[in-house]
Order: sequence, then structure tokens, then C-alpha cells
Amino acid sequence: MEELALAHDGVEDDLEDALAAGSPVILVVEVTTEFENASAEGLIEIPDIRSPAGDYHAVLIVGATTDPDHGRLLLIRNSWSKYWGAGGYGWLPTNYLIAHAVQAAVVVI
Repeated sequence: MEELALAHDGVEDDLEDALAAGSPVILVVEVTTEFENASAEGLIEIPDIRSPAGDYHAVLIVGATTDPDHGRLLLIRNSWSKYWGAGGYGWLPTNYLIAHAVQAAVVVI
């Protein structure tokens, strides 16, 4: 693994470059109520900046897309079973990373 510096700007070009090169990314995020309660489609809402602090959790980013209603989204694989999100997967907005992402690393294959 190689550490990946996060820009915390809602764009995260280096992270997306790693994904485009075929390398998954491990991301450590703060678990908010919104993260815990991903929709059945896997969408994770961006919490209010005044939300209470939560614990941290690692997920695997395996893809990305742009949604016309929600902007840039990262496809994450969570370890909380197939009953979380959309069968264990979720769509994390890049804006979630601004205040709630702690660390990232590229999985070097």
C-alpha cells in the first residue's frame, strides 16, 4: 500500500487517478448517522458540519461516477454485511471527504 494524500476539496484528483489506473483505495472515514443509514440504493447523505463526532471506519473505494442530482460519487465496499446500503455497497459523495475523511492509501497490485 502507498499512502494517498487527501485534498479535502470535494474533488480528490489523486484518488480518482488511482481508481482510473485500476487500483482500489482504502479510505478511513468518520462514521456519521448518515453513513450508518445509507439508503437502500446505497446513497450516503452529507452530514451537517455540526453533527456529533463519530468513530472511524475503513472502507474500500472501488469506483466513481457522476450523478446529475448528487454530483461526484465514490462507490465504496463496506464490511458491514450485505444488509448495509445496496448489498454492502454505498455511494459516498466526494464532498463527504471534506470534513469526514481521515486517511487514504492506494492498494498496489
